[in-house]
Amino acid sequence: MTNAINVSIKKVREYATIPTHGSEEAAGVDLYAAVTDTLTILPGQTVLVPTGIAIALPAGFGAFIYARSGLASMKGLAPANKVGVVDSDYRGEIMVALHNHSSDTQYIQQDDRVAQMVIAPVMKPAFQEVRDLPESVRGCGGFGSTGTGKQHTADVRCCYNCNFKEKHKVFTSMPPKVQCTRDNSYHTFGDVCKDHEYDD
Repeated sequence: MTNAINVSIKKVREYATIPTHGSEEAAGVDLYAAVTDTLTILPGQTVLVPTGIAIALPAGFGAFIYARSGLASMKGLAPANKVGVVDSDYRGEIMVALHNHSSDTQYIQQDDRVAQMVIAPVMKPAFQEVRDLPESVRGCGGFGSTGTGKQHTADVRCCYNCNFKEKHKVFTSMPPKVQCTRDNSYHTFGDVCKDHEYDD
């Protein structure tokens, strides 16, 4: 890994294990359980797993706690909040809220790898309230608005009111949208393009 930053780390439990990379180019570091007794996680239960470490990140960085792929896929154990966030000004112990998505009781012991942590730069937004937002192709389309299929180009008639026909980019949204290659406008399939309103 060529890019490195200095991160101060402290053991808050003497038996804690410092995070490690699983491979030389691994993006995340493994977080280890710091427990004296075996933790039991029942199906559907969430348990806070201590890691025994605290860190001080440089300003402008955050640490993000993700599931370990093997633990999640084979045992159904993953962070309950999907992605945990450690702010640069947090100095407390890092805890992993581990949820058991499986139908079997799972167990966590000392030094089990329970999650992975990725450190990344973060941007601090400066919000500017405006009356209107810039228009976009997607607009207010929310969950499922772009469909699941591949966006494609098709030979379709542009408008109901014109005979102009060439390849248009068809978006798998509901209702379907097309991008006109003549004027680059976006509109609902079947509607009139700006430049085609008076075409015969």
